[in-house]
Amino acid sequence: MGAQGKVLSYGELADSAAKLPLPKDVKLKPKADFQIIGKSRARIDTPGKVDGSAEFGLDVKLPGMLYAVLTQSPVLGGKVKALDSGAAEKMPGVRKVMSTASGVVVVADHFWQALKARKALAITWDSGANAELDNAAIHAMLKKTAAADAGLSARADGNADAAPQDRQQTLSAAYYLPLLAHATMEPMNCTADVKAGGCDLYVGTQVQQVAQTTAATAAGLEPAQVRVYTTLIGGGFGRRLDIDFIPAAVEASKALGVPVKVIWTREDDMTHDTYRPPPTNKSAAGSTRLENSFAWKLHITSPSITARMFPPVKGVDDSVIEAAVNNLYDVPNLSVRYSRQEIGIDVGTCVP
Repeated sequence: MGAQGKVLSYGELADSAAKLPLPKDVKLKPKADFQIIGKSRARIDTPGKVDGSAEFGLDVKLPGMLYAVLTQSPVLGGKVKALDSGAAEKMPGVRKVMSTASGVVVVADHFWQALKARKALAITWDSGANAELDNAAIHAMLKKTAAADAGLSARADGNADAAPQDRQQTLSAAYYLPLLAHATMEPMNCTADVKAGGCDLYVGTQVQQVAQTTAATAAGLEPAQVRVYTTLIGGGFGRRLDIDFIPAAVEASKALGVPVKVIWTREDDMTHDTYRPPPTNKSAAGSTRLENSFAWKLHITSPSITARMFPPVKGVDDSVIEAAVNNLYDVPNLSVRYSRQEIGIDVGTCVP
């Protein structure tokens, strides 16, 4: 707000501000004048969450909206080989059964009707390349690479490889972490309303621009024709950086000409997550009484988190080794190395 009471947004000022010369000496505001920093502030979203007026994805209701559930291959990466939807289509409330790029969608007047009809589908699946993939196969794959590949250097402080030979204390261990689902409180869901020349998307997402382009592709529109209304998300943790729950809603809405909300069940959510990677970590540490002799070597073998999002990843994948490289320990001789080993399924960020 200016001296005369005129209000401008940051965006309106950005071009003019960018033309100003950079100041050499920036004087910080005195601590005594702080109005926000260091002071408790009430959350502005608390009242809505308490009285129920806050809108999450599952709360979205539009005139004429239908509900849908998605059937996906029990094997990640699998596809529909044959579909018999006759029995499901005859059930009460069912409006349409259709194949999409994500799987088979059942659209009905109500969610429970769609869910019951899904159980009546007769689907033969082509499991594809992952038919024999399980935890044991993934572990063996990672373990083999960890043993054969020295990995790329992500951090090298001091001389961890030339640590003293007469160590008085040494420790070594290997850790294997399983795939981990995000288990958000609110399962994945998306409401799409595809109209002539445009699409309204109501979704809890952490990547609005990616959601927009994804919906545009599914609807056959330009990104500028898609309007994204971001709802509150009942837990993200990186799960809603992915957009796998968006296309089916858009395709179903386009086919029926009305708003459609696709809802994943809790079982859908747990069995078709983009799981946290299952790394194999080999760690060794040792020291002597000599000053600055402590050495720690860490070798991480894992699939890439970001390769499918931002290809190509060259060299060390920062998304995998970030916490190890930026650790807070004072280690004079530290070596962090990374070996990339894909496992056949997509993995994603998972913040605990």
